[in-house]
Amino acid sequence: MKKFTSTSAALILIVVLLSGSTSCKKHKDETSSSEANYSNIVYKGTTNLSQARCYMAGSSAGKKILFAGGFQGPNTDFNTVDIYDIVSGDWSVAHLSEDKFLLAAVSSGNKVFFGGGFLAGTSTNSKSVDVYDASTGEWSFTELSQARGALAAAAAGNLVVFAGGAAGGYSDVVDQYNTSTGHWTTDHLSGARDYLGGVGSRNKIFFAGGMIGNNIYSKDVDIYDATTGQWSVSHLSTERDMMTASAAGNKVLFTGETQDPSLIGLVDIYDMNTSLWTTSLLSAPREGTASVSVGNLVLFAGGNHGSIVSDVIDFYNVNTGKWSVAKLSSPRMHITAVVAGDKILFGGGKTSLNDSDVTATVDIFQAE
Repeated sequence: MKKFTSTSAALILIVVLLSGSTSCKKHKDETSSSEANYSNIVYKGTTNLSQARCYMAGSSAGKKILFAGGFQGPNTDFNTVDIYDIVSGDWSVAHLSEDKFLLAAVSSGNKVFFGGGFLAGTSTNSKSVDVYDASTGEWSFTELSQARGALAAAAAGNLVVFAGGAAGGYSDVVDQYNTSTGHWTTDHLSGARDYLGGVGSRNKIFFAGGMIGNNIYSKDVDIYDATTGQWSVSHLSTERDMMTASAAGNKVLFTGETQDPSLIGLVDIYDMNTSLWTTSLLSAPREGTASVSVGNLVLFAGGNHGSIVSDVIDFYNVNTGKWSVAKLSSPRMHITAVVAGDKILFGGGKTSLNDSDVTATVDIFQAE
């Protein structure tokens, strides 16, 4: 698999073993009810994006699910935003202010924020933040303090936060947007890194793992308390890159690439009530998964183990501590997972290690 950075000549593909769904993730603050108690996810059919692509960002607000940006091979990225209405089942199309991929998405209230990203074939990254208002269907525009891609985003309280990323080097910058005042402030992670994972839960925001050097990974988890404005640092069980993270109930789950082959598929689980860590395993070792939560369930979908691409969805019930398994309609890696209500959509992704083997497929599941 490949990681990405921009140069003056073109997009350089740095070959590494890739894990997590940072590039296609979803991210993580989708609008599902944290009170809902589900025991299963049921496949409801397949639809399609307007364009085949991977390395998108996805999030939701209200009854709308959005898949934005993306990549379809070297020097081919998009500004397309596919918007799915979970009530009508209809699609509409909008556009970001720039063509880009490996951007970050996060929602707060009725708004979805798409920030940063790589601009294929250029020497610059993006600092733009496109904001979609699901209540009006209108778009607005703001900017990060620093242009960068492979960053993470999360929200808690009235704060939307973008952290880390690649900005010519590794970035430790944290941009915080206050949705009440409309003002930006900046802060810093404990260490500069890209391809980290971000997730918000209750009043806390977590930024975990990431790359800090050439094939050197981090195990740090920076935890921001949106109520007090204070940072603390915890640690994953091992150094991780290409992180994906989701939260449900009092649990926050993380997985990502590790340099130890025996630890592929390892999941770190943080208990917010006790501040204690435990570990678990996916049903089969793989990386390049997408992660999302719906009610009391946390899902890890697709991915690859070497050249073998997976169709497995592992989902963890935070109430029982039990794992279950479902299947995608076809094997895919680096898909984008988004939830709205009880609907879970898995969009796009790659069908092989080849960056040009991308798909427009969207699988629709319902939590029950």
